[in-house]
Amino acid sequence: MLTQMEVTNLDGEDPRLVVDAIPRGRYVIVTMWATYCPPCVDELSMFQKVHRDGHAILGVSFDAADERDDVKALLAKKGATFPQVIVTADAMKRAGRLLEGGLPFAVVVDETGAIVRTHTGKMSEPWARAALAGE
Repeated sequence: MLTQMEVTNLDGEDPRLVVDAIPRGRYVIVTMWATYCPPCVDELSMFQKVHRDGHAILGVSFDAADERDDVKALLAKKGATFPQVIVTADAMKRAGRLLEGGLPFAVVVDETGAIVRTHTGKMSEPWARAALAGE
């Protein structure tokens, strides 16, 4: 399902599959979140800290397209500068099974782009750092 999820940048431009937005050659946490999800919002600061330390994080917002300004405002307020995309309406409709445990949901992708771990619920910094180290 992740491979079929279409996303755009936060301005609604550059449509592509989320797998094409994931950096290769290193471990990456792809975190799926939304502004209406309190644990998701709480995680933003932790992910920013991990990103600032040189680790790769990709945020995938599940907010509606007409809420892009809200997403941008929240990211600015939280100081979250790691790369972000937003799912398209069609992708949101197809994401049901992927997100059946709810948000936040994350996958850890290895150097080749393969999903090696998943995480449902609020993530701790030690878990994130261990996952990004391949542990």
